[in-house]
Amino acid sequence: MVYMQTIANSIAAIAQPTPHELALSGCWTARGIGPIAEQLEAISIGVEAEATADGARIEAMDTAGAWVLQTLLLRLRGESNAVTLRGLRPQFAQLLEVVAQHMDGQASQPADAASQPADAASQPLTALERIGHSTKNALEQALALLTFVGESAGVFATCVAHPSRLRWRPILFNLRSAGFDALPIVGLLSFLLGIVVAYQAADQLRQFGANIFVAD
Repeated sequence: MVYMQTIANSIAAIAQPTPHELALSGCWTARGIGPIAEQLEAISIGVEAEATADGARIEAMDTAGAWVLQTLLLRLRGESNAVTLRGLRPQFAQLLEVVAQHMDGQASQPADAASQPADAASQPLTALERIGHSTKNALEQALALLTFVGESAGVFATCVAHPSRLRWRPILFNLRSAGFDALPIVGLLSFLLGIVVAYQAADQLRQFGANIFVAD
């Protein structure tokens, strides 16, 4: 899930005009957040201090940038700081909320696993328990597949009803890069694989006097 704008040569930036104020700007994307990795570790706000982070000047954001920003906010809030994020564009705020929910879900999984008794984890499962676990996993996978098919069908129906919402330029670019531009490497791999298969079959063909069909 990515929300981006076409912005050339723009990187993420973060400034701290005052001890209790952060100014975010630039492209918070996978390519743009590299230069500020060390700077994020040095940012600190006084304990028991209320701070604000201004994201009005953020020009682009993807899931990588949202993850970095959410990690920074969680670290600052974990230091007994009240950090308020303001000025963020609606699409970026929605992406940040999705990433926050995903991080909360990952954080809760180890806690659930640690809360189980150690004796219960070490005991082997009975045949009935194994059948139950297998059935549960199969049902979960079937539900996930059905959900994916349903969401795909819904998105396809929306695109058919509103063709203007399709992003034709990225679609055509991916078709060209993954299709026409890939023909040389695909042809070379097919040729090399054909040579390998032919020479592997030479010994078997020799038993039947058919090794003449293998190129010298």
